[in-house]
Amino acid sequence: MKLFGKLFGKSARDEAARHRTPRHGQPDEQGADRPLFRDQVAGQGGDHPGGPGASSVDPAGAGGIGFGAPSQEASSMPVCTRCGHRNAEASRFCSNCGAPLRGGVPERASETTSTISISGLEAYEAEATGQTALPSLSPEAQAAVDALPLGSALLVVRRGPNSGSRFLLDGELTTAGRHPQSDIFLDDVTVSRRHVEFRRNADGSFTVGDVGSLNGTYVNRERIDSVALSNGDEVQIGKYRLVFYASQRGI
Repeated sequence: MKLFGKLFGKSARDEAARHRTPRHGQPDEQGADRPLFRDQVAGQGGDHPGGPGASSVDPAGAGGIGFGAPSQEASSMPVCTRCGHRNAEASRFCSNCGAPLRGGVPERASETTSTISISGLEAYEAEATGQTALPSLSPEAQAAVDALPLGSALLVVRRGPNSGSRFLLDGELTTAGRHPQSDIFLDDVTVSRRHVEFRRNADGSFTVGDVGSLNGTYVNRERIDSVALSNGDEVQIGKYRLVFYASQRGI
């Protein structure tokens, strides 16, 4: 019986010791070498830089996956559509090639402006109209020009979509472009959403200025930033060619 009690008593004591919670300050025999954190597991093999226990997460990239995303400042800098150079945020022209930069919110895919050259425009006109010389004003357009009040002007579309259309300039500022809220709405992909502005000066004369369009603005075949308009000047906006007629009253 004593031998039986010793054998089973020892087994009971061993079983109790196995489940007993270690006292404070005493190491757990089974858990003493067990790593508590995942970075300790990574550090034991020595495969990660930084020695044993080094974390596998780059602190500089915390919160991101892979390479960091571009900063908000970099993403807001306009990129030149001609040469790809990234320019300062407030730039209107590329500092690398001099091309005008489109400002404001970037156009969506359905609103992208198509580029066109002068030679391409002339080829388009010759194919569409079969003539190269500018036609004379229709009787209706001539009557509208003759009736212009003092301090106003008229733009007559001589080439391009909606040929023959007339637009009155009678305010201090008149905007033109493909944006639906433009004062002069020119619905063609060669026209930027905000393309040009016509301003009336104190003496009643008018000035046209490009506002960062993709294809630029031309007056009498010369690309301009801003220029005063004279009677009979031709203003080219994308595929549109408009002739400027100022009021002749008071002259």
